Amino acid sequence: MRMKQTALKDVCVCLLISAGIIFGHETGPAVVRVVVEVGSDVVLPCSLSSKENIVDKLFDWRKDGQRKKEVFYYNAGIHYNNGYDGQDQQFKGRVSYFSDQLKNGNASIKISNTQLADSGNYTCEFPRLQPSQIFYIELVVELTIKDRSGEITGAPKPYIWTLNVTEDRVLLQCEVRGASPQPKVEWKDRAGNILPAEEPQVSDRGGRYYVTLLTTVTKTDHYRCVVTQEEIHHQTHSETYVFINGAAPEPSVKVVKTKDGELLQCVVRGVSPQPKVEWKDSAGNILPAKEPQVTERGGSYDVTLNITVTKTDRYRCVVTQEEINHQIFAETSVYIQGAATKPNVATLDQTTQWGLLQCAVEGVSPQPKVEWKDSAGNILHAKEPQVTERGGSYDVILQAPVTKTDTFTCVVTQEELNHQISADIYALNGAASKPYVTTRKTKDGMLLQCAVEGVSPKPKVEWKDSAGNILPAKEPQVTERGGSCDVILQATVTKADTFTCVVTQEEINHQISADTYALNGAAPEPFIKLVKTDDGVVLQCAVRGVSPQPKVEWKDSAGNILPAKEPQVTERGGSYNVILQATVTKADTFTCVVTQNDINHQISAKTYAAPLNEAKPKTTDSTGLVVGVSVPIILLVVGVVLVQTEL
Repeated sequence: MRMKQTALKDVCVCLLISAGIIFGHETGPAVVRVVVEVGSDVVLPCSLSSKENIVDKLFDWRKDGQRKKEVFYYNAGIHYNNGYDGQDQQFKGRVSYFSDQLKNGNASIKISNTQLADSGNYTCEFPRLQPSQIFYIELVVELTIKDRSGEITGAPKPYIWTLNVTEDRVLLQCEVRGASPQPKVEWKDRAGNILPAEEPQVSDRGGRYYVTLLTTVTKTDHYRCVVTQEEIHHQTHSETYVFINGAAPEPSVKVVKTKDGELLQCVVRGVSPQPKVEWKDSAGNILPAKEPQVTERGGSYDVTLNITVTKTDRYRCVVTQEEINHQIFAETSVYIQGAATKPNVATLDQTTQWGLLQCAVEGVSPQPKVEWKDSAGNILHAKEPQVTERGGSYDVILQAPVTKTDTFTCVVTQEELNHQISADIYALNGAASKPYVTTRKTKDGMLLQCAVEGVSPKPKVEWKDSAGNILPAKEPQVTERGGSCDVILQATVTKADTFTCVVTQEEINHQISADTYALNGAAPEPFIKLVKTDDGVVLQCAVRGVSPQPKVEWKDSAGNILPAKEPQVTERGGSYNVILQATVTKADTFTCVVTQNDINHQISAKTYAAPLNEAKPKTTDSTGLVVGVSVPIILLVVGVVLVQTEL
């Protein structure tokens, strides 16, 4: 025990050396920033100041980003490392907690073998405490920086410039000077997402590289230019804060207990234009709320939105300003006393023909109704629930036998609290799992292969097109091993479509499928290039190696086809290269649309072009000096769209 305590103290000392307190927003919560070298272990701190014993409590670690990732969940001894389901694949097998420190209110976790992808913002939340508590941690995982005295040094910190500011967007420039070897340069937002940017401008001066990277941002946030030289294990960055005039900051949320439930209040102050404010639950449903209270002062708006909730959940206040393409949110958790948390589900016994599912709910009040359902929502026949009452709280265990492969859901309902929560589990039971499908190009077309392994009873396997028609196929290859079957079915197709392999076992009332998309020479995403001329901006769209010959068009944001030069068409061995150019003189989002009617295929790519008069924008480097820079044009590729249409 003494060795464990010593190790933990050493970890905490290292943590204090590398961590610092920063603020994500001027009005936002305190954020602990932890910096660590890639490949090493790191402790993310989370401790209650009261040092309250949390052995029987619940805490939940999550990582923010384009979607929240479940990092570690603990509920009175049940957690991801002892069978509880739901942990994100990125963190499986790498996250642990300090069980001997729970009695001191310490919910810190250790992430082993850190990766660059682990960088980002984390939250540690205690949703059942009154009031609930949430801690914010930023983890920065950097490439190892080595002492290379006498060798070529790594890139210095980049310079960040603010080139152009409008009402709804800001053009940022990152400049790296005299780096060797050539670095990779990226723009990232505060959540660590890589931003779309223009093609970097690179110049080589005697073996040292000068790189400039431009990106356009449309929302208030902290932005970071990251410079990486993997060959010498070096990474550095600079940050800047962008405030889009009038854009809403993170809203302030407050929870107040009332006789009718929990009153959630969301407040946004001093923003313009007037925002739309909504409350949403964890499923993304917009909740009915009172009429918002709106106050206008000198063109800026204060908005307050109240809502009363009666169930345990995580709630989000979302603030949207569509006119400036800006959205921001804040979250809070509400715990209704006695409401059931996510049930613990498991498969107790399993054979090739059946499985026994168990759902356990502990310490809830009032007594809940517990049901097992299949993926179609049908209630399963189950054993009599085992109910134990302890001091007014209830433990409930419900078991149900199943005989088919499916995703099953345990649903826990407490009607008196208007509360419902559920957990899913996937059971195989010898029935076919999702088949493995592959495609391979041949001289006759595209060969589709569907493989099913280790199933019983023997399944029927079919290929179907998107209209549901069964495709002619080769004789299936069937191998029997100890009562289980492996089946491979191949079919050749000559048109672009989405094809489905359907596996059916009628004896056990089971069917499952998998899709694949076959192109057969269909055009990939077109390549867009923009060139400034005295007449405006030349938009160039290039499509290479496609068959049959496509129709290529340029369109503006309203869908109007632009006048363009005669397309340049080259044919090589039955495949076509096409280049189409059009000149534009106004700022807009333009789309290059590539259509192949013969194979029912269409794909497109977008770009933003804004011809500007030369101006002297404000720029600042890390010393705060103001620099003048000429910016004749803003170019930004903003998206790619792949669609199937009936032409």
